This record gives sequence, C-alpha cells and structure tokens, in this order.
Amino acid sequence: MNEYTKYRLELAAERVIVSKEMIDSGHFRDSINRSYYAIFTAVRALLAEEEIDFKKIMRISSLLHVKRRRNNISTRSSSSRRSKFIWRAWND
Repeated sequence: MNEYTKYRLELAAERVIVSKEMIDSGHFRDSINRSYYAIFTAVRALLAEEEIDFKKIMRISSLLHVKRRRNNISTRSSSSRRSKFIWRAWND
C-alpha cells in the first residue's frame, strides 16, 4: 500500500469518527455530510493504488459503473454490492 493510499484511508477513518460524533450530538445532516466524504475519500484511496485519481465524485461513480460492466460482475458479488452502495450514497 502506498503512502498516498494510507493517508487517504486515515482521512476517511477520521471522517467516520467525526460523523459518529455528529450523530451523538444530534447533528444528523452534518453526519451525513461527513459520511459522504468518508466514502468518497475511501474510494479515492483504493483508486490511488491503481494510480487513478479524480477530484469529482461523478467521475469516480462513472468509473465504477464502467468497471462493473466491463468485468461483467454479477449483482450478487460483493464488488457489485459495494458499487451499488457507493452509487446510492452519492445519488440519494
């Protein structure tokens, strides 16, 4: 795992912690925001391992969709479930 990936994963974990703190203090909208960016940062960390980087969420979402279709990943696979989770988190 490269240093950039580690950095982003640490940042994503920090955002999850802050999100939980926001829930505990009753700031639900702020928690959703932190959770959203935690997912985005974690996905960017995983893509950094492949030397891919996008600054916009929709570019990453499109890439995941294309990869799923290109690899013909079944809807029952864990990879497909993760992709659907990320898509729903960004689009709902």
